[in-house]
Amino acid sequence: MSAPVVTATKPNIGVYTNTAHDLWIAPAEPSVEDVQAARDLKPGEVTIAIRSTGICGSDVHFWRHGCIGPMIVRGDHVLGHESAGVVVAVHPDDSQVPPAHRLRVGDRVALEPQVICGACTPCLTGRYNGCEAVKFLSTPPYAGLLRRYVNHPAAWCFKLGDKLSWEEGALLEPMSDPPATAEATAARIVAEGFAGVEPALAIDCTGVESSIAAAVWAVQFGGRVFVIGVGRDEIKMPFMRASVREVDLQFQYRYSNTWPRALRLVESGLVDLRPLVTHRFPLEEAIEAFRVASDPTTGAIKVQIQSLD
Repeated sequence: MSAPVVTATKPNIGVYTNTAHDLWIAPAEPSVEDVQAARDLKPGEVTIAIRSTGICGSDVHFWRHGCIGPMIVRGDHVLGHESAGVVVAVHPDDSQVPPAHRLRVGDRVALEPQVICGACTPCLTGRYNGCEAVKFLSTPPYAGLLRRYVNHPAAWCFKLGDKLSWEEGALLEPMSDPPATAEATAARIVAEGFAGVEPALAIDCTGVESSIAAAVWAVQFGGRVFVIGVGRDEIKMPFMRASVREVDLQFQYRYSNTWPRALRLVESGLVDLRPLVTHRFPLEEAIEAFRVASDPTTGAIKVQIQSLD
């Protein structure tokens, strides 16, 4: 079942940051007039009226710190990459779109926010998260999804089942990373939970030096430490502990080919994402939403912004 057809009437606005770490709301592209006329669409693209977008830690980091490693904010930059919405326009030429991704006006979708070249070695070997020319929306210089309307390739949109909410659709992006949580001492807590038996695997989602070190200390001989979090350019780690215990240290950079599985897990009810959303704000109150998301005293888990009523 498709969602009720949305008529684009409200002006397109987005949430911006810049090199001065300002945060503000301003007009964004495409304009509502372009959306109404479907003028800016390229072959294979659709226009999506964004309904829900989650604030990621990387959004806060780009705002507060201006960079994540080599990814640097250099001008006015739109944030956001965890989004779901409804298709409001479709380019008539969808001949290059995979059949499963061909869309119609009214289809409810979640957006995978990366667009790849399809020709480099990582793309050709199925590890497109390492694409040498990737356009990952919200990572500078590519504008993010915290807007009312966005043009996006249909091939990178996933239809949502009838029972899934906009909020759940927006949560598919973080769900597409390995589903785990961590705190600074998570690995030691895991070890205690095993009643003294050292775990074979520890997952770090923080990128914090002390957390990664704790994971190395916690796992069994030949164990694996899987790092999803991002952190400083250089950190210290217990090298000899890892060496003499043959700890296998692995890293995850974004994701590839995981969205279909994530969607199945949520649609089947095996994973319930709904309790993760603790705060909701309209797009016009995005500044307050970012304040809540960036303040650890608020108790926020996932803050989401609704772009349209």
